[in-house]
Amino acid sequence: LFLNRIDYRTVGDQTTSNGYFHFRTVLFRQNTVRPELFTQFQYNLDLGLQRRFLQGLNARFTLFESDNFSGAVSTGLMYENELWIEEDDDSTIRIEQNYIKSTTSLNFQGKLHEDVSLVLFGYYQAKPADFLNPRITVDAQLTYLLRENLRLGFHFVSTSDFDPVFDAAEFVYSFHNTLIISF
Repeated sequence: LFLNRIDYRTVGDQTTSNGYFHFRTVLFRQNTVRPELFTQFQYNLDLGLQRRFLQGLNARFTLFESDNFSGAVSTGLMYENELWIEEDDDSTIRIEQNYIKSTTSLNFQGKLHEDVSLVLFGYYQAKPADFLNPRITVDAQLTYLLRENLRLGFHFVSTSDFDPVFDAAEFVYSFHNTLIISF
């Protein structure tokens, strides 16, 4: 599985940019419990995150699987490297961090109706020594089939970081509407 998203906006002389590139593979797919490898590169220049690079290994468990719905949970460890830069008129603060974190995710996907599909991911990532101060991410995508090659999509992503690097918002979210054309 390869996922990516890049948002780039320019309004007047202000430019904002954030995005991620995520690669994940599940081995021995026929088993109920299977290893899962992943890597990700992420940035959010609006918040000062120049880069977040992570790699990890999970054990993935199938919760349920039917013709229309599936659900899984995975848990494991990941290595995370972050570079944060905060600039103002007088100074620049640069913070680079390296952590081993636990990571747990829930994944539900399926068809709510023959024309409506839902994909829902939730992530809980924490330093083992500070497990109750995690980063929690929720990613929900609802897609509606308009015509054979045309879909309308709604995408909501939120992240709560209970230990932010700078005095940035602890809760960040975005909501996007998309028109998907397949050919």
